[in-house]
Amino acid sequence: DTVEILEVNKPNTGRDPFPVFLRRQRLPKIPQSSFVNHETGEGEFSIPGQSKMQTSFFSDRDLRVGKRIRVYNRDFFLYACDKFTREHYQK
Repeated sequence: DTVEILEVNKPNTGRDPFPVFLRRQRLPKIPQSSFVNHETGEGEFSIPGQSKMQTSFFSDRDLRVGKRIRVYNRDFFLYACDKFTREHYQK
């Protein structure tokens, strides 16, 4: 239920050597603008001029190698996963 996004940097590119784009956390499909309890996954956010909406989070069903997802207004292409994740999807 949690996601961590790491950037793969090549040596001597002048980039920050710390590759963490997003620390491990539950990732909302639509970024919230108010409190969300990350332990229970419950919370509400509001968009000006609209009623409050329930927050939904990405799950393993939403993430597939070869798919694109939008994270905080940035597009990401999922091109690989680690061995543990690959074994989880094969179950």
